[in-house]
Amino acid sequence: MIASLLLFALATGGEAPETSIGGGSPHFDVSAEFRPAKAAAAGEVEVTFKAKDPEVRINSRPAPRLKLDAEQKVLGEKPPHPPGPSSEKYLDLTFPVVFPVSVLGAPHGETVKGEVTYFYCSHREGWCKKGTALLDIPVKR
Repeated sequence: MIASLLLFALATGGEAPETSIGGGSPHFDVSAEFRPAKAAAAGEVEVTFKAKDPEVRINSRPAPRLKLDAEQKVLGEKPPHPPGPSSEKYLDLTFPVVFPVSVLGAPHGETVKGEVTYFYCSHREGWCKKGTALLDIPVKR
């Protein structure tokens, strides 16, 4: 893991990560939605990536990460489901990336701030970058 991060840092030339506010970036439109589970104290956040360039793809390893705003009192982070062994190098963006969360309060109508971090590459142009997107996640039941 450390070796792959070191290689990534070398490949990107130490560039700062691309950060988007409101879910937009030059390479992806990023959005998030809360989905309640049948159990009252559980749910999930689905993060959807829409590529603006089909040649730019999100890496499956390391997997995207979601960090919720520490100040909010509505949702809590749960450890993600451990990914199974996969031979896929890139995520299939026809499906959202799902993060399990716990419901801490009465969330209907609240908006939770979060940040998703992901790594992506352009095989055609020969570069890789770290991206982050700041998200407003509407919580509806």
